Amino acid sequence: MGIAKRKKSLSIYNTNKGMSRREELLKQLTQNQTKLPQSILHDDLDRGFLDYVKSRYTIVSDGLQIPIIERIMTIQRWGEFTQNWSFSDDDGNIEVPFIAIIRNPEVTYGTHPSNAFNVPQQALWYYATVQTWNGTTAGADVYRIPQPVPVDIKYEVTIVCTKFRDLNAMNKVVLENLSSMQDYQIVNGHYIPVFLEGVTDTSPINTVENRRFYVQTYKFTMNGYILDSEKFEVSPAVNRALLFFETPNEGSKKEINQVANLDITTVTFSSDGVDTVYNVNENIGILITVKINGLTQEQNTDYFFIGGSSRITFSDAPLNGSVVTVTYIKNANTTLMDPFGNVLLVNKEYFTYTGGTPTFEISNPIKAMLSFDVNGLEETENLGYQLLDATHINLFDEPIINSKIGVIYIS
Repeated sequence: MGIAKRKKSLSIYNTNKGMSRREELLKQLTQNQTKLPQSILHDDLDRGFLDYVKSRYTIVSDGLQIPIIERIMTIQRWGEFTQNWSFSDDDGNIEVPFIAIIRNPEVTYGTHPSNAFNVPQQALWYYATVQTWNGTTAGADVYRIPQPVPVDIKYEVTIVCTKFRDLNAMNKVVLENLSSMQDYQIVNGHYIPVFLEGVTDTSPINTVENRRFYVQTYKFTMNGYILDSEKFEVSPAVNRALLFFETPNEGSKKEINQVANLDITTVTFSSDGVDTVYNVNENIGILITVKINGLTQEQNTDYFFIGGSSRITFSDAPLNGSVVTVTYIKNANTTLMDPFGNVLLVNKEYFTYTGGTPTFEISNPIKAMLSFDVNGLEETENLGYQLLDATHINLFDEPIINSKIGVIYIS
């Protein structure tokens, strides 16, 4: 009775350390992280099948791995190749034994199940709705992609060797990988099925260099599909401000309740360096923030706004090429209400830091923070600042003397 072999060099720890390990983890966490599927084209499928053969069909002969030609040949190229059974190019020479991959040039319309649900003329179809949040405004983006085009691509994996036991080893690996009648290869994050259609033997009767050699071909079909990322579409669906307020509960606990869902509008302009007036072309009910190149501006100092109008007027024209961003609630929503019917107000207060503990007292109890900035640079709650109580805000780091502090909040 045979005794199972014991693997003596089992590695259970990653050998990468320090910076290389951090880079490895970062790559694992961030690569291919997108709300949309990755593009997959003919070249990707060819490369995927080549990687599939390289990773799944490892054959060792006389202690050495049988090399796999690092390219996919066409039938015509394979015909030229078989004239001398050698492969020679700028990369060097490969001698028998070796494994080659041949692809049929024709690519037929596929049998992938996706063709059971047809969208005519490659029209875009709904893929997903993805929530968005920029620290102040919540919303959603709608992702649309075209229907994938199914394709069947046929490959032939051919082993050329001089030992019959190499054929046996190849047959064994093929049967193990296709034990479920099909296999899968991941191509750009897509699971692509691979089927074995048959095996043929084309070993020549004559010998080459007085050596008898064998040629065995395994016919595979990859049921793939074509998906072009350049045809993907992302469009905003709706932007809403999610407002919250805190009410003391038993002991030190606080219960957070949603106040309202409001349609928030954001309009951007590109400054020509001359104009000081920017018109959003609709009446502004509640103006939230005005920014230049991402820096929050101070109302009644850097710019002026008349309630209910549609215009923002700057004291000085923004520099040429600057991006002006106006965020507001439309005129139809000038009154904010909490779940109990109480009227809520949007307040803007400004302070000048003169030294000492960077704690600022607000005039009204804060029910929801909309924006907190230091010299126009917006800070993140619990990272740059914290609410000590309903009327006091504390900065974690002391700003420079005479820094401008802007607070926009709901009370």
